[in-house]
Amino acid sequence: MMERSQVRPFVIVAILVILGFGAGYMTRQGEVTRLQNEASRLREEVEHAEAPSYKIGVAYPFSGRLRWWSEDAVPILESAESDLEMFLAECGSEASFSFLFADTNSTSEGALKAVKRLVGEGAQMIVGLPTSGEVEGALAYLAQVGVPLISPSSTSSGLSKPDNVFRLSTPENYRAVVGAELAIRLGYTSVFVVYRDDDWGRAYADAVSEVFGGKGLSSFKKSFPLSHPGYMNYSSTVAELEGEVSVRSDKVLIYLVAWENEDYSIMNEARKSAVLSSVGWFTAAMYPTITEEYTVQGRIRDIGGFALSVGLLAPE
Repeated sequence: MMERSQVRPFVIVAILVILGFGAGYMTRQGEVTRLQNEASRLREEVEHAEAPSYKIGVAYPFSGRLRWWSEDAVPILESAESDLEMFLAECGSEASFSFLFADTNSTSEGALKAVKRLVGEGAQMIVGLPTSGEVEGALAYLAQVGVPLISPSSTSSGLSKPDNVFRLSTPENYRAVVGAELAIRLGYTSVFVVYRDDDWGRAYADAVSEVFGGKGLSSFKKSFPLSHPGYMNYSSTVAELEGEVSVRSDKVLIYLVAWENEDYSIMNEARKSAVLSSVGWFTAAMYPTITEEYTVQGRIRDIGGFALSVGLLAPE
């Protein structure tokens, strides 16, 4: 029999041998697991290559004050989905696309919540978020998770992020330049840019004025306080504008750089002036107003007649 002093080294050696085998076994098992996971991943890639499947997240204001936007967008989205399926079938492609929908509730907070839900459901791309406010709410998160966004209308230069946000509309300042050039072609020799007093309004007004100034024509700028999305009485602003326009004998254009309901609030006062009703008008916004009538206290009724009488144009 071995003495106790001899047993201890033997036990230690035995434990070390067992641990060595165990470690080796665990290492081999770990390698087997890794190889199995890698094989599974490769199998998925092969299956995807043979019949790729993509999920497109659609984030739109299906509720809230911009819900009218979706009323126009839904038929287009349905048509796009149908056309895409038909195109893939005609090409004999095995690829498939599915559309996931989420409501932004017309707010930046709602936009963030919507895209998080869509990404959680596997969306590999986001389309929608038509306004810059919605894009601003979701952009940082989308950049963080690496999901690209296609916004059909957001034009804010501050939201231009390479490989993340792509626009179908042209940048605001470019539109301002094109609008000013169009006005000159139409024979206007002086422009009064009436703009909201913020970064967007000032930049737009500067772009229009520079085009007129570059042609040796007259340009004037007048700012107004912000009131979007509600009603404000702009009678004093309009009265000052009327006084300045009344001394002009050339062909005058008023270029209105306003957000929704600011435009109607100003035009509501302008239509009371014979001077301002006899000049041309451009608007920087494609849509005159998009908020509920109660926010402007019913004062914008029948404004369409004035818009037609002055030939209101949105150059975009």
